[in-house]
Amino acid sequence: MGAKEALLHPTCIHNITFSLVSQQLNTRKVVAEILSFFCHFEIPTGHNLVLEGFDQFMQFRVENGRFNAWMGILENTIDSRGRFGSLVNASGEFKKGGIGIDGSLMEYAVIEINISVLYS
Repeated sequence: MGAKEALLHPTCIHNITFSLVSQQLNTRKVVAEILSFFCHFEIPTGHNLVLEGFDQFMQFRVENGRFNAWMGILENTIDSRGRFGSLVNASGEFKKGGIGIDGSLMEYAVIEINISVLYS
């Protein structure tokens, strides 16, 4: 399925939005990249569809704000990093990811910041 076809079927984009809270950091990173792409691909259609996806996700999770669940998982991800870049007090996800996980976390954080700038 191509990007133009996904725009014709908004449920595709809405369903992708639900993956922002995946247990896997790499999945969240790819989802953030995809949503960022749709926001820039077809303005304002893509942007509006991504926002609708966030609204549906907010209703599903019974959140007060459109981005609360998304920001909560971002905060938990950053907080789960070990002390001083080590694996001391790190979450299971970081311990499984090993040494390369710090680079993925940095990429994920940058993508998340780019998306949040789009919505502010």
